[in-house]
Amino acid sequence: MLGFWKAFGIAVMRSAFAVLAAAVALALVFTSARDATAKEGAACAADSGEADALGHRAAGVVDAAAESGFSGTVVVEQCGRVLVDAAIGWADSAHTRNVDKNTLYHVASITKFVTAIAVLKLSEEGRLSLRDVLKRTFPDAPADKAGITIEQLLLHQSGLGQNYAADGHTDREAAVRAVLATKLAFAPGTAQKYSNDGVNLVAAIIEKATGRRYTDVVRDIVLKPAGMTRTLFWEEVEPGTTPNAAAPAIVSADGPTRGRNWGLMGGDGIWSNAQELARLMRALVEGRVLSAASLKALMKARYDARDGDWTNYGWFTRSAPAQPRLLWTRGTEQDGFNAALYWYPDQDLIVAITTNVGPFETERVTVSRALAARLEKALVPTNGK
Repeated sequence: MLGFWKAFGIAVMRSAFAVLAAAVALALVFTSARDATAKEGAACAADSGEADALGHRAAGVVDAAAESGFSGTVVVEQCGRVLVDAAIGWADSAHTRNVDKNTLYHVASITKFVTAIAVLKLSEEGRLSLRDVLKRTFPDAPADKAGITIEQLLLHQSGLGQNYAADGHTDREAAVRAVLATKLAFAPGTAQKYSNDGVNLVAAIIEKATGRRYTDVVRDIVLKPAGMTRTLFWEEVEPGTTPNAAAPAIVSADGPTRGRNWGLMGGDGIWSNAQELARLMRALVEGRVLSAASLKALMKARYDARDGDWTNYGWFTRSAPAQPRLLWTRGTEQDGFNAALYWYPDQDLIVAITTNVGPFETERVTVSRALAARLEKALVPTNGK
């Protein structure tokens, strides 16, 4: 009988240690999400009354925007609690379709954030490394570009310009040749210049590393784990035909080619909405997409752009000391589509906005970012005050 109780005690201890280990692992994931960007322990609402007050302020800002003509989707969430989940206005300029939570918008450069997440996931799996150079994937890369790394492509430090060289190409190899034929603006790693061309190459590298289409890879390793079941890619959407796709505010004859288009691969082209983008951010913070190490890498500010922001992999960290800490990304198209995804780590506050009524509220601020700024003013303390 003594032997039984000894064995039982050992089993209980092992079970307890297993539970403790799981709890520690989960805590590490949450801590890493805030590593180098936030204090441990977000300032979540202390009780339901405080959360309700925060939600009331957020709703007031969004309601005021709707009264001023805003149309789109908005989600505001803190510590996993949804404060605002809104679908507002019309999905088309003729006012024949109401916006709902299935309505999708072209979120443009937010695609770069999704691509960066995919790269980090593939790095976890040993499919590629951020230190890999172009010559490894493209043996015929010109000498001046052969040593460009995936990291430099993601940080816009490759020297490639904003030439849209891949636009209109349906064939991957033709798109790669077009990008590699362009002239470098500077020696790789010595400066920074925003470049869709560089992120088009990242999408091509993802395909070469996996033997699969970029869109299929991203859907399997990023969108599905995040619960983004409605999000689509450029080649899957035809505005005016796809039932839940919002129409652009401005119809242009010289816009990007529809269908499979390498100019809209990796750095652009995703169609989504605020509900889906908020799911992505929450899934990242909770460790459901990336490992703790990869999440830490995604959150790290890496290059001082000297414009008030640091560049991370696929998104940005606001560096202004007088303002609340913020990690963010955005997308803007001249046809009116624009979107914003903001995460305030100290408050664990997510703001996601998509719209088609832009692109600009003023000369410099898109409609989505202007609304995000108003929400920040209403919800986020400055310097913790």
